Amino acid sequence: MLVKHLTHCVYNAIFGSMKKLGESTPQRLQILMTDEELLDIKTYTHQNGIYGRSAAIRELVRVGLEAERVAGRFKKEGQTD
Repeated sequence: MLVKHLTHCVYNAIFGSMKKLGESTPQRLQILMTDEELLDIKTYTHQNGIYGRSAAIRELVRVGLEAERVAGRFKKEGQTD
């Protein structure tokens, strides 16, 4: 029983952020990055207590798109304002 509980806890720690992706199945995206960009993401991940590079990159994209929306350079599909 303890092993089952620990397995569940580890699974949630690793894949918990996947629940934040919404109801649809997450899609895999392969990108190329420089060593400097990867180091910046690693630093951002540690400074913000984010588990994993993917979660950090998703957060950075979210923040960047929101900044672009506020600046008037980005509208979500179907957005009318």
